Amino acid sequence: MTPYDDVRGLWADHVQRTRTWSEDRSHAVYMSLVQQVVEMLRGQPELAPQLLEALRQADPESDWHSFLYAVLVPNRMLAMEDPDAFRAHPEVAFSAEQMPIRVAAALVRVTTFPQTDDEAELARYTRSWFAGRPLAPAGEEWPRRADGTPLAHVVQVDLDDDWEMMRPEIGLPPRGLLQVFHDLETYGNPEDAGDVA
Repeated sequence: MTPYDDVRGLWADHVQRTRTWSEDRSHAVYMSLVQQVVEMLRGQPELAPQLLEALRQADPESDWHSFLYAVLVPNRMLAMEDPDAFRAHPEVAFSAEQMPIRVAAALVRVTTFPQTDDEAELARYTRSWFAGRPLAPAGEEWPRRADGTPLAHVVQVDLDDDWEMMRPEIGLPPRGLLQVFHDLETYGNPEDAGDVA
């Protein structure tokens, strides 16, 4: 049996055991199972691509899809409550090619652009998102402040997306990627102008 078969078996066992349980009792066991599979991912990173593929193929309305999503995408609130725990989640440590875009809704402190020229999979759903890893040609230098500290990626906007925006009025081109980076240690006030931000 493979690690993926183990996960499928754990899920099938959970469904069978909790079929007649109360919602509260089932939820507690469900969350414990999610954590158990996250721990498996930490020790067996080769399991990640299989779970990601299963997530892509699963019915979005199914409990199996919800379970895989809970395993693969760490809770966004954790990024604010315990950033180290958030970044310790194996999903956050995935390469750009493996990381689902939805995980990028929290400010993950990645400091490298994808090391690939093929953006098709990374931008499968959209090329606009908050935080996470922005798109750029492989080898592009990450923006840094004067002392060399990497800036945080705040937002990427695909100017070619089908949504209304007064691009000409504000001086933006009709296509391309607009990316915003920021030094999260300063507010950008006038008195910050002389520091390293």
